[in-house]
Amino acid sequence: MVASESQPSPVPPDAVRMIPGEPQPVGAVSPSPPVGGPAADGQPSQDLAARLSTFCTDLTQLALDGKLSVAYGRDAEVEEALRALASPGTLFPMLTGGPRSGKTTVAHHVANRIVRAECPEPLQGLRVYETTPSRLINGLGGLHQWMSEINGLLALLAQSNVVLFLRDFHTALGLGIPPGESGPDLASALGDLLQSAHPRMLFEARSRGLERLFTEAPALRSLFAPIKVDAMMREAAAAVIRRAAEDLEIIHEVGIGEDACDEALELAARFLLNEALPGSALDMLKDTLTTAGAGNGGTKTLTRADVRHRFIQRSGLPEFLVNDDAPYDEEAARKFLTQRVFGQEVAVEAVLRMIALVRARLNNPQRPMGVFLFLGPTGVGKTELVKALARFLFGGEERIVRFNMADFNNPWTAVDRMFGDPHGSTELERLGMLSARMAQQTFAVLLLDEFEKAIPDMYQRFLQLFDEGILINGQGEELNLRNTVIVLTSNLGAQLLNPQLGFRVGDPVEEAERAIIRESEAYFRPEFINRLDAVCFFKPLSRNVIRQIAQREVNDVIAREGIVRRGLRVSVDDSVIDLLVERGYDLRFGARYLKRQIERSITYPLARQIARKRLPDGATVRLIARGGEIAVWVVDEGGENGDSRLEMRDAISFQSLPAKELRARLDALGERVERMMEQHHIAELKARVSAMIERIGQPDFWQHPQEATAQIEAMNLLSQRVDQAENVRRLFEQCDGALKRVAAARGKAAAGDLAEANRLYAELARELPLAETMLCLRSDEDQAGAFVTVRAIVAANEDAALPAEWARDLALMYAEWAKARGFPVALVNEATAGDGVLEATINITGFGAYALLKGETGSHRLVRQSPKRDGERVSVWARVEVFPDAPVAGNAANEVRIEHRPLREPGVLTNKLLRQTTITLGKLGEAGGRRTLVWRHALPADEIEGHARRYVPRWLNAQQQLARVTQAEGDEPLKLADQVRTYTLFKQASVKDARTGLTSTQPKKVLAGALDEFLIAYLTASLG
Repeated sequence: MVASESQPSPVPPDAVRMIPGEPQPVGAVSPSPPVGGPAADGQPSQDLAARLSTFCTDLTQLALDGKLSVAYGRDAEVEEALRALASPGTLFPMLTGGPRSGKTTVAHHVANRIVRAECPEPLQGLRVYETTPSRLINGLGGLHQWMSEINGLLALLAQSNVVLFLRDFHTALGLGIPPGESGPDLASALGDLLQSAHPRMLFEARSRGLERLFTEAPALRSLFAPIKVDAMMREAAAAVIRRAAEDLEIIHEVGIGEDACDEALELAARFLLNEALPGSALDMLKDTLTTAGAGNGGTKTLTRADVRHRFIQRSGLPEFLVNDDAPYDEEAARKFLTQRVFGQEVAVEAVLRMIALVRARLNNPQRPMGVFLFLGPTGVGKTELVKALARFLFGGEERIVRFNMADFNNPWTAVDRMFGDPHGSTELERLGMLSARMAQQTFAVLLLDEFEKAIPDMYQRFLQLFDEGILINGQGEELNLRNTVIVLTSNLGAQLLNPQLGFRVGDPVEEAERAIIRESEAYFRPEFINRLDAVCFFKPLSRNVIRQIAQREVNDVIAREGIVRRGLRVSVDDSVIDLLVERGYDLRFGARYLKRQIERSITYPLARQIARKRLPDGATVRLIARGGEIAVWVVDEGGENGDSRLEMRDAISFQSLPAKELRARLDALGERVERMMEQHHIAELKARVSAMIERIGQPDFWQHPQEATAQIEAMNLLSQRVDQAENVRRLFEQCDGALKRVAAARGKAAAGDLAEANRLYAELARELPLAETMLCLRSDEDQAGAFVTVRAIVAANEDAALPAEWARDLALMYAEWAKARGFPVALVNEATAGDGVLEATINITGFGAYALLKGETGSHRLVRQSPKRDGERVSVWARVEVFPDAPVAGNAANEVRIEHRPLREPGVLTNKLLRQTTITLGKLGEAGGRRTLVWRHALPADEIEGHARRYVPRWLNAQQQLARVTQAEGDEPLKLADQVRTYTLFKQASVKDARTGLTSTQPKKVLAGALDEFLIAYLTASLG
């Protein structure tokens, strides 16, 4: 129901305004058609009526039943069509316009006017039928008979009192020719026959399709008088929507608020780009009315919120993209994506930038939402990020439209298959595969896999789509894809990657990345690359990332219905994950075969055990790797005697609790959450942050820059405290919601929600103690980031190899801990010794990093197998120093001179050391003389200088204190006096904290970064 910008004419009092497909309101009386016309009884002959009923819709009867629309604001178009129909022998009226512009509505209103005798006299008493080209051919006997029948039909129509409305006339081109044969199609046949026969016919066609039809059959142009039904401007569309809403209120007995009409108009104009106003907005309004009972809470009034809610349901879009007032949590979005795609932070950040631009409506509205090129080897997360993006933006992976571009490498057919062949014999061939599939997905991610394998001509055809977001198919029709994200993937240059595995701090194989990007830029033309929003390099996965993926996939297996429904408690030993990583990862194929290995090694053995032993509900099952195989161990009731506190806590993330037990545990955590929110006055802090943000927006805020900067820093600190608490409360609410859905659902739906609730509960149980502790931090230093220096302790006449390896492992442990918490890590210094490091310093950025890590300062002892004598153990020592990453007060850092020189050396914690920085402290002749510090790293000069001015004064102070203590105690290096932890990798493996007594029997997990238990325990104790 769409109209032009002209003002709608008043509707006569006795006329009933109706909406298509809606029943007539009670009490309305439909006028009968007047008697007259060519047939004495006002009806077509019985033979013609019977024949038309097989392939036509009787619009006259629908008008009598009050089921045809009123074309508000289309008076001029309706009058023009009526005049043309009343003048036989002249040109045939052709309604033309874009999709949903209102062409059909105008034709239906013509039928209404004829039924009500509000038409020229020659049309009074006529009966109106509607059909389409395909229905017409089928009604005339199909492909092999229609040619012999159509002449007789047109002759009968010319002598009858019938108006035939032929919709979608543009589809008649190429229609009606049997496969493998030649001959005229329906369009050309009608062109010949209509010149001699003069039936009353009203035609309708899309503008672009009609132009193509006239191009192919020029003789047709002289037969028709085009009546343009253009899309309405928003002001005119708004008036039509409000008038139509009045009809809908009567029909549905539901009030429709003005705000509901405005919202339908706004959403249609913004998102339904392939449909014209006001038809698209009215469709949305009517669709919302189908759920009005549930959507408006029984208020009998449709509101803005109802329309928006229904649109979100249908489109799959998140509320923050639809509703400008809805909050957008970028950290939650980052967490969602990084939990699906491990180790590809650069690509995730590129996607997040695109989402933020779309959310703020700062993206170019004349282009797709985003166009990305994902480069990298197979199996490293390119497709997984596409899946995660489709789920986050559009509600599910079914919103991915995927093409393997390797299938489009035939230079003769590839472009036509993709974009459509104007001379194709079928509509699908003319549309092209891309247009046919994208027409079904208004909101989608278009994934073009292995893009470099398509023919070069294909790249040029995609340029317009990337640049304008408009796809033009072989029929000349436009398809708007500006609500689409387009992702190209490519393996270009993957062979250039260095085939080494292992964690590297701060060095995402930069050299290979640059080489691969250069190769892609050389392969694709500059104008092609310039139309991409980002080129994202996906680096090879390290073993630690593969471990994370393996743990996630195992967790997904254990959350399946068969385990959750039985309430089985499944714990997975570290050795199982190690075995899966070893067998499921291949450098050439990334993590592609990991899932297959998990199914073979875990799912099938678990299924056999469940089937064989008929495990009772709630049984405990442990998975352990033995002799290269994964064993399933069913623990007898009472047989689990609790090996270690930390081990059982680690198992929480792999066990599924029944809903009743999970509810009890969650309620207990909920009380702690509320207590935390009250104790730390989070609501008041949140209000203060909002007030500060509002103050920043005032014009006079920046009149005093120093004061403004201080207020912004204060706001940031308060905001970080609020975020800590809000994140925990959000986890509680999400888990609570999932459990409520479990109570309301059954079967697979309930199992899926229970698995989600278990996952959220495990995350809440980890994050709540940390939030409780972090909210107790008050000083600026405690809330700052941290520098962590690890130094090997090498005794006199001792081989440095073992201490250097131990110092390396400790540095990696802190880096992995930081990465798991989402804290950025940068390598500041690395002094290598073989495969180890004599000294390493890393910078960790993140709220409260220093408070959490400052207790790590001291000696760390490793107990391991002696490399020289089997069965004997040896102790190895390293010292850790932690300093806050905060500005130094006063002038303590002023006397620092910094010089750089280039390096080209391999590293241990980073692939290459690119720069050596010498930091000189003090002046010549000062007491104590000069002190020199040498750092080896791969950081930019300005960044390392900033680190030096914050780190060096604190390091110097610590060295002076250490020297005084050492002098008092003797010449032996400190080992026991300030011992932090002992890590035992000999026989009975364990990690024991000397300060808190906390013990873990899983040192591999601790050394892989699982430090939170130790850090929180010590920080909590130190805070009292």
